[in-house]
Amino acid sequence: MDSANVQVLRQLEELFNTRNLDAYLELLDPAVEWQVAAEDPDTTVHHGREEVRAYLQGWIDAFADLRIRTQVVSETGDPVLTVIRFTGRGTGSEMPLDEGVSFLFSFRAGRLTKVEDLGRAQASTK
Repeated sequence: MDSANVQVLRQLEELFNTRNLDAYLELLDPAVEWQVAAEDPDTTVHHGREEVRAYLQGWIDAFADLRIRTQVVSETGDPVLTVIRFTGRGTGSEMPLDEGVSFLFSFRAGRLTKVEDLGRAQASTK
């Protein structure tokens, strides 16, 4: 049986894939920090739900059929290490996306407090 934290990750996956960002954001701490991987040209830290919404919406806009699938790699409570597989096609370009990215998720009181994007290189070693 999945831990409470992994259950939250499963909910986040479903809500993202159905584009219910309002409900998705409710599972995030209001002061959430989302750290984008250093390898990403847009590396930054998004602070708070509205910045995270804008970041996720950018991905949705770029890949209208974007879907995620979460694989838990290591769960020893908190944080939870995952590889998330992103699939979809570029909006307009139809360029395919099929890529795994490692993330470290931290929680407090059933809400996501921090997301660390560890990048693609980490995912390829999992």
